[in-house]
Formats: sequence, structure tokens, C-alpha cells
Amino acid sequence: MNRTVTIVGVVALVIGLLVGYLWWGTGTQRLEKQLTDARAATQAVERQLEAAQTEARSAAEKVKAVEERLAAVEADLARERAQRARQAGRGRK
Repeated sequence: MNRTVTIVGVVALVIGLLVGYLWWGTGTQRLEKQLTDARAATQAVERQLEAAQTEARSAAEKVKAVEERLAAVEADLARERAQRARQAGRGRK
């Protein structure tokens, strides 16, 4: 009887260790999956950031071009106003 109890105890211990090892492996797999998902999400966010930065640069270039064009138009307008003022001054005399 004593020998049967020892064998049952050893078998129970082995089964317990096996279940514990499998349970521990499941947690590790779950953590590895979470890490993979987090890395994929990080890469997606980085791609979105790069796209947004590229778009912002493009918009900044467009704004700069429009500002340059506006400055040129304002300069032309100032020249036109000055020329008209000179012509109007000549006609009054």
C-alpha cells in the first residue's frame, strides 16, 4: 500500500509539473503574440507619420509658392498704381 501511494504521488507530481509547464508556455505564446501585434501597430503608425510628414512638406511647399506668387502680384500692383498715379498727375497739369 505504501508503494502504491508513492507511485500515485510521483505520477500526480509529474502530471502537475507537466500541466504547469504547458500553462507557462501558453502565457509565453500569448505574450509573444501581443509583442508581435504591438510591433505591427508601431510600424503602421510610423508609416502614417511618414505619410503625414510628406503631406505636410508638400503643403508647405505649395504655401510658399502661393506666397511668392502673391508677393509678385502685390509688386506688380504697386508698380501699376505708381504708374497710374504718374499718368494722372501729368493729365492734371
